[in-house]
Amino acid sequence: LDTLDQMNMYRIAVDRLPFAMPLDGGYRFTSSFGYRWGRLHAGVDLAGPVGMKVKAPADGTVIEAGWENGYGLMVRLQHDFGVSTVYGHMSKNPREGRAKGVARRPDW
Repeated sequence: LDTLDQMNMYRIAVDRLPFAMPLDGGYRFTSSFGYRWGRLHAGVDLAGPVGMKVKAPADGTVIEAGWENGYGLMVRLQHDFGVSTVYGHMSKNPREGRAKGVARRPDW
């Protein structure tokens, strides 16, 4: 590939991957990525007020929504390139199959 094509592929990947924050202000980090209590915590925990709107960080599809041990009310999004994201301890869940990307910044 020439350099321009390669740069365009990187731009497309960045546009479609979930790099945006799912919360807009008014939240705090409660746990970071890494080992704790001898186990890998493979995510970042954010806390906000009850009822705070959660936004899809990128286009995707809700593939699971409901109760799961360790997460409480949760939603799992499938994004492009095989990447998925999980949001737990929510006060309510969206319907499966419903998610739009950061360009439209939908609230769940």
